[in-house]
Amino acid sequence: MTYNIFAKPVLKLGGFLGTGYVLAQYLFYFSGKSIIQDDSFNGAIQLLTILGLYMALLYCRRLYPPSSFWKLFLFGIVIMGVAIVLKTIFSILLYTLIDPELAIVHKELLLEQMSTIFKDMDSFPQDQYQETSKMMLNGVSMPLMEGFSLFITGTIFSAFISAILNMFRRR
Repeated sequence: MTYNIFAKPVLKLGGFLGTGYVLAQYLFYFSGKSIIQDDSFNGAIQLLTILGLYMALLYCRRLYPPSSFWKLFLFGIVIMGVAIVLKTIFSILLYTLIDPELAIVHKELLLEQMSTIFKDMDSFPQDQYQETSKMMLNGVSMPLMEGFSLFITGTIFSAFISAILNMFRRR
């Protein structure tokens, strides 16, 4: 049986996961809390990623049997790709149209976190610090960086979940 990793159910599952990201981000923003300073938001996003991806891959396994590790892994990458594209688009809208000052606040918070990581600023290359500061200045590059890191995280989660689901499949 042939399968299409870009099948409509797979794209819908990515859309649902991406909508969850967007709703969580906007809910957090409109509640007046800082997305970067609060670790509970990052934990909630990671939990949403794991649970959403697990449910989506479980559904894909039932929809397209027999499901090998690679098939589930590719489904996971497509689902995460769609979710990240949606989240990135709506993050760009948040940082450029809704609240342009938010990008500046987040840039300052990130640079402050970087300086606490490198307690001795002499160990942090000054040209890299300036380059990072310039790169994070606008409201477009920050959501792209967030999207890229979430995609890497989602790919790792997809591999683990696919392996677990593949171990427990019925033969």
